[in-house]
Amino acid sequence: MVQDDSLAEHNPALTAYQGLDVTHLDPTAAYCRDGVCPAVVGNVLVYRDGNHFTPMWVELMTEEIERQMYDPEAIADMQAAAQEAKDAEAEAQRDGGDELAPPVVQRMPKPWDPDYVPPVETADPVPAPAPEPAPEQGWVDPGYVDPGWVDPGYVAPAW
Repeated sequence: MVQDDSLAEHNPALTAYQGLDVTHLDPTAAYCRDGVCPAVVGNVLVYRDGNHFTPMWVELMTEEIERQMYDPEAIADMQAAAQEAKDAEAEAQRDGGDELAPPVVQRMPKPWDPDYVPPVETADPVPAPAPEPAPEQGWVDPGYVDPGWVDPGYVAPAW
């Protein structure tokens, strides 16, 4: 998939979430190379559908996501991108664009903020009851039949 054909020039989420306590992460640079965003990297399928990554790909992207969340340089880059989106929105409004209603914002302190208070550890939850012991011998019907199972009709050969 060609990157310029598949990605918008400006991320509308940056404008839509402006003012909200939302951290924007952009993993595009981690999987698009030389202007191409492949559907398969190595032997891993990247997209589940047109808008979602596969669980395996997301698992492989955890290091990049963590870097974008906690690396000071990455955070500065994201703040610059958010400022660019803010400037683009202000310019659009000056040019006669519709004004968005101000969002209702309740900012939650982050671990690096000076006013951050770590959550209080609570007591352990009530433990689950112990499972019933397995029967001494023989097969026990679990009471479940897979609706997708079809009897293959296999008959053992008479040798």
